[in-house]
Amino acid sequence: MRLSSNHLPIKSKVTLIAAITAALAVFGALVFTAYNSVVEKRDSLVTSTKTLARVVGTNSMAALAFRDPVNGAEILAALKQEEQIVSAQLRLPDGNVFARYSANTPTGLSLARGIEADQEFFWADAAKTEVLKSTSIAKFRHGYLDVKKVVELDGRLLGYIEVQVETSALYASIKRQFLISILTFFIALAVAYVFAGRVAQLISQPVENLAGTMRKVSDERDYSLRMPKGGSDEVGVLINNFNEMLNLIQTRDATLSEAKEAAEAATRAKSRFLATMSHEIR
Repeated sequence: MRLSSNHLPIKSKVTLIAAITAALAVFGALVFTAYNSVVEKRDSLVTSTKTLARVVGTNSMAALAFRDPVNGAEILAALKQEEQIVSAQLRLPDGNVFARYSANTPTGLSLARGIEADQEFFWADAAKTEVLKSTSIAKFRHGYLDVKKVVELDGRLLGYIEVQVETSALYASIKRQFLISILTFFIALAVAYVFAGRVAQLISQPVENLAGTMRKVSDERDYSLRMPKGGSDEVGVLINNFNEMLNLIQTRDATLSEAKEAAEAATRAKSRFLATMSHEIR
């Protein structure tokens, strides 16, 4: 059995409509804000990692140019200061690893195998490596962000720099943002419901009073009852028209009552006249 809104009191209808409208507005705003926040956080991580890769690549030019893997490894080892960096590689123009760095942390060790497999798959695809020659590549993978960038000197390709950054902190921040958004939504919904109830009371109370007066008039046939004069809004106009209708009914009833009394008086006079005439005839 479906519940029809026609059976709901007007206060409940107004409260429900206002609360739903507010909920949709707040939900839309929170979704938009949360989405922008996620995009900004991801873009910020990509930008900072690309900047780091560019700096490391610039510092590694000499090592790549003179084929000094020891110096290259020392440069990459400096990335240990960055806790989010789980690994990095310097590669020669042919794609072979020139020097590498791997963070000796639980996160770094857990991601190492997946990173190695992803790198092998990427460098086996010649089309992707050709794209890398013209632009940097940043891709979010399972558990980390992978940034690849060319290292060039005066237009000469020296090699490539790759940096992998773990994304657990990023997604933890996004999760916090999501939970805060949910909490904000329910708080806003509760506030909207309370406020909507107050607004609905302002609208429904005059209507409920009018309905009560109408029932009383109908039950008691007392057309002398009146509602307090309403304002200039729709409900006020309805109340004023109702009072005017009662005035018309009361005036009509008074006229009818007077006409009835006059008719009854005429009837009584006629009866007395006929009685007198009958008596005189006898």
